[in-house]
Amino acid sequence: MVFICVCFIVFAINCGAYLTSVPSIRIIEDIVCHHYYERTGRQELNIMHSEIVQSTNLISGVRGTGDIDERLCKVKEVQHELAMIGGILQLTQAIPGKLLHDYLAIGFVKH
Repeated sequence: MVFICVCFIVFAINCGAYLTSVPSIRIIEDIVCHHYYERTGRQELNIMHSEIVQSTNLISGVRGTGDIDERLCKVKEVQHELAMIGGILQLTQAIPGKLLHDYLAIGFVKH
């Protein structure tokens, strides 16, 4: 019974952690996308925006507030940088666990 409760708690914590990762990735993608279009210039963005509006008949893309439509952020360069950032984040999250594991393993070996 205790084992089932522990498994349920671990499952619930992991579900919560994965649910928060989706909005975090979207926020990072939006930041990377804005930086990409600031570096490359707005002309490329306006061309892509007009193609998307013509193909979908939706008013999207660059709005007056400076928002960039999510579809415009799917270019190779933005996704490559997003993947690099994601890898670095995973690495930095894994290092404390590895260090703690090594510390505990050494502690158990000494005793």
